[in-house]
Amino acid sequence: MAKAKSTASKPFTDKQVKELTSFEAAITDETAEALEKVAGGNEIGIQRRMCLAVVSRDAPTLAKLRTEAPEAFRKTFEAVEGFVKHIQGVQEVAQAAHWRMKIADCMGASDDEPFVPVGGGNHG
Repeated sequence: MAKAKSTASKPFTDKQVKELTSFEAAITDETAEALEKVAGGNEIGIQRRMCLAVVSRDAPTLAKLRTEAPEAFRKTFEAVEGFVKHIQGVQEVAQAAHWRMKIADCMGASDDEPFVPVGGGNHG
């Protein structure tokens, strides 16, 4: 049985599709390796552990740290802020990689059936 041809309008113009599917590499392999070295470094681990320590404390304990050990509080605060920035960067990279894979999937599909990894893979 032949598939019925859809009469619905395309969500993107041909020009938009070309623009979406014409992306270049965002970073070089060397940059990726350098970023991985930083991310795998000891400082990120320390920042992550500081975040875990902070979320395992109640408000009065953290307020007490602020008043009794302001330098330790400042260093902890800076570590938490550093980890937040790191995670935001990781999230941006992951989302860009995810969309690139979705686009490449659509470009490479010959059967109108996109690849869907085990577990769904449809995360936005």
